[in-house]
Amino acid sequence: MADDSTVWAYARRHGFAIVSKDGDFSGRSVLYGAPPKVIWVAVGNCSTGEIERHLRGHREDMRDLIRSTPSGKQAAPCAPDLARLQEAVTSSGR
Repeated sequence: MADDSTVWAYARRHGFAIVSKDGDFSGRSVLYGAPPKVIWVAVGNCSTGEIERHLRGHREDMRDLIRSTPSGKQAAPCAPDLARLQEAVTSSGR
């Protein structure tokens, strides 16, 4: 299993976004900025199947969020959008 620094460096080097339940990546984005872009999936304790349903149900929202964050800027300005995404996930029951 790779540590956070290795995942971060790999994502940055290859142009990937990081989607994680781990808040450490969100904190790292505040410290170091993007790339990589970070989506923090803060849905609490749930099964892998539930996480999959959340992600699949909000695929377009995540795609828009990733595309809306300019390279070279911190992911932190997306926090209101992340809150909106989390609210949508919670209220939709998906």
